[in-house]
Amino acid sequence: MVVWKGKDYTVEVKVGATLDTLRPILVNGEGVPELIDSPEFTGRIAIRIAHFNGITPDGTPPIESSPYFGKTQRLCSIQVQGRFKRDWTANDIMWGNEFDNKLKIPKLAGPALKFIQATIDPSLEADLHSEKPWARSPLIATMNTCYAQNSTDGSEITFDKPISLPDWPSPNGEHIIEDTMLGIPQRNKMDVNERRKHLSKEDTRKEVIVHPYQVWNFDFFNPFLDFANFKIRLPAVKMSINMIKYSNGEPLRYACKSRDHKVTFFLVQFTLLEKQGDQLVPVEYKKDPNEKKDKKDKKDKKEDK
Repeated sequence: MVVWKGKDYTVEVKVGATLDTLRPILVNGEGVPELIDSPEFTGRIAIRIAHFNGITPDGTPPIESSPYFGKTQRLCSIQVQGRFKRDWTANDIMWGNEFDNKLKIPKLAGPALKFIQATIDPSLEADLHSEKPWARSPLIATMNTCYAQNSTDGSEITFDKPISLPDWPSPNGEHIIEDTMLGIPQRNKMDVNERRKHLSKEDTRKEVIVHPYQVWNFDFFNPFLDFANFKIRLPAVKMSINMIKYSNGEPLRYACKSRDHKVTFFLVQFTLLEKQGDQLVPVEYKKDPNEKKDKKDKKDKKEDK
């Protein structure tokens, strides 16, 4: 439990192909990734959180950690293995955060976003101040680790049922190794920085075709998102941001979608739950009381002009 302003909070993680099919996943449950299937994608997902003390699907005690973390500084991992059921370009498959309601944005968010765009993810696009904030990048350009392989199964692709996948590559929390030579046309093997630089241009991303016969393995991780304490840690400035304060009850959702938003491949959602007596209930979104006043002030200024 995380205590904030005298209240107890915990986190629940769900995955699914759509919002309606989200279901709880066993965090740090090595060897038992969750199967996701939709008309557009078949895959497996594993979620790892360091020092996890949240909710499990069957109510058993949480698995606190994973051998995956080892001596790394990583605090979380979203690992995916899957096949897209038709051709897409690397420019059209997007990955990132989306919210259903307006957020309270801390002052450091703007500089932090520019820092990420300049040093880590040049393909990152975002609008954190909109009514439905978002931040996303092309999936294959942004992931920390990508590994592409060809499926050995030559059976027909079916949109109404799962298609075959090879063995899960991390039954005991093993790290996948960067290797996109079978997925990205190139002369030499690239590391993650070279891949991100190579795919920072839209024209280059459009030349990369993701085929149904390919199996893509992704690992998204970082040392900043501390879901055990619901904080964003900023080691460079030795401080952290309380996500409970700024999320305003909004779940933190990661979405893999088509660029035009017409297709959802898979979702991962972190929901904050508040302890109320013997029950855990999702924290309700609370509209900013100053929002109406701000809108009225803007309207009055327009009319004055």
